[in-house]
Amino acid sequence: YSIEESHNMQAHTALGAGYELPWKGLKIGATALLTYFKLNTDLRLNAGFDVLESFSTPENSEYDAMVHLEMTDSFTAAGIFSLALEPLSGWLMSLTYQMGYGVEASGTIDAVLGDTLSELAEVEGNEGSLKINIPWVARFANQYRAENFNIELAIQYEGWSVNDKALVSPKDIAITSNLVDDIALTDIELKYKMRDTYGIGLGGDWQVADAFTLRAGTFYERAAVGDKRLSPSVLDLNKAGFTVGGRYDISASTWLDFATGYAHMLEREVTDSNVKLVNPFDGTEQWPIANGTYRNWHIAFMAALGMRFGG
Repeated sequence: YSIEESHNMQAHTALGAGYELPWKGLKIGATALLTYFKLNTDLRLNAGFDVLESFSTPENSEYDAMVHLEMTDSFTAAGIFSLALEPLSGWLMSLTYQMGYGVEASGTIDAVLGDTLSELAEVEGNEGSLKINIPWVARFANQYRAENFNIELAIQYEGWSVNDKALVSPKDIAITSNLVDDIALTDIELKYKMRDTYGIGLGGDWQVADAFTLRAGTFYERAAVGDKRLSPSVLDLNKAGFTVGGRYDISASTWLDFATGYAHMLEREVTDSNVKLVNPFDGTEQWPIANGTYRNWHIAFMAALGMRFGG
């Protein structure tokens, strides 16, 4: 088994520019993107492996290793490119492409051994690094705008197959004990084996009165994780959902936006998982730990008050 609690943060700084050509409303845009990435994760891994088999049984919690990873990548560059065109009056087409990028974070790997294991061994060193890939994303949209309504169809494709694995690299971290030779921790590969995914969405709005606009939409998205790679820490299922909302103009300069949405992840049962417990001593895989039934759903609510000042 393994237990994971993760609190991560990404902060993006962007600088964009656009230019409109005198033909069919053609617009070209580009954005430079800088990303700050911070990982704060706690792992609880069972350490009762072959090297300690004389003292432990598999999945004996007294031989756990509690690992706290705190990693930072302060500067990663990427870009976003876009095109928009109005081939006919009221018909707008747009295309965007966001580059993928690799995160190479460094920081600390602090390990605390379980009650019984701590009596037999201790950990020396705490430096390490993490490498992971973030996918590219392409989006295409068609919108038709009329006097009192518009409708939009959007398609997106995300290259999640670049996220094949995350690589955790301990630096000079070792388990020392009087019972066995020192054990230097090797690179640990967290195998995600993700796949490319796609999504499609349909939505629009309708001005039903001078002061009120109704909005609605629906979507479907393929999961980026196949059945055999599903786990509680990498949970993504085929999903479908809908949203309903609207805008009410309180006055000429003040309005209220509101919306609610529901997303349903389609249930999947896994009986032949390829997600296995990784030996933190040498990186080898042990037994499957992610068989089970997976399901999830989300409900979201939003309300916002808008005001316009000046002319």
